[in-house]
Amino acid sequence: MKKVRPSLKLGFTLVAMFAVTLAALVRTPVRGRSSANALPPAAGVSVVVTIHIGKPSTCTGFGICKITLGGALSRKAVNATFGVRDDGKLSLSVEGKVPDAEPTLVIDRDLPLSSDVAAKLGLKSATIMSGSYPFSDGKAVLNARLVK
Repeated sequence: MKKVRPSLKLGFTLVAMFAVTLAALVRTPVRGRSSANALPPAAGVSVVVTIHIGKPSTCTGFGICKITLGGALSRKAVNATFGVRDDGKLSLSVEGKVPDAEPTLVIDRDLPLSSDVAAKLGLKSATIMSGSYPFSDGKAVLNARLVK
């Protein structure tokens, strides 16, 4: 009987170690983003808006002419989602085909978001800073002045 006890302890130990190893291998993998243009996840706050494509002065070219909550879609207006990122920037993700799309989104002058859009983002105010932003696959990261 004394010879059986060490064998049982060793057997249970091996089964337990096997179970722990198997559990570590079977866990659900986290899906990463493989695209170089992928955006890091937003801080969890986002809002769906309608973006009118064009430069503010003429609403032509490739920029953002106007941003509204809801609104009618047209040839120059698309739905998009703004998200507040942990680093204080705004992520932009456009749904569908973007009219007159170019690899660079140009914002000629600072573009304040309306108070209702800012409120939906959980902010007092938000302003997209002027500049040239890489735009690929309907996505861009925009420098912004955010007031919480």
